[in-house]
Amino acid sequence: MGFVIVTCVLIILGLMCNQRIPTKARALEPLIKEFTDFKMRTGNYPTNVLALQTAQLIANKYSMYLGERTATNLMWDAFTVSSHDLTVLVESNYFTLFAPTGRIWPISFSSFPVWRFESDGAKWIKGRIHWSLLGTYRDED
Repeated sequence: MGFVIVTCVLIILGLMCNQRIPTKARALEPLIKEFTDFKMRTGNYPTNVLALQTAQLIANKYSMYLGERTATNLMWDAFTVSSHDLTVLVESNYFTLFAPTGRIWPISFSSFPVWRFESDGAKWIKGRIHWSLLGTYRDED
């Protein structure tokens, strides 16, 4: 009987620990506040992330990927997100942050766990980024 109780407690603790937002994701919270304050003052999010002092402090501690700017939008790829501690993607009207907790495997299809924060969601969401030869998509756990 004692074994069953201990096993149940360990399973519950394991599930609870698995839902905790990682420290590296929490490191982005001052940047999220700075984005929000900037938008309230100007009506837009700052697109030059590294010009912000908060971002520079975070970049000193964690590797940060900012996406690839094209003529029309901001692009990102799963391999590069996976190989950095944090990803910060900002457009003038929207931002998305990724904090991967796993890495992608270079096979024809794969996925890896990631925590995501979006400007319209206002909370961290645990999910996965999936990659295949056909493309990349993300979902929630």
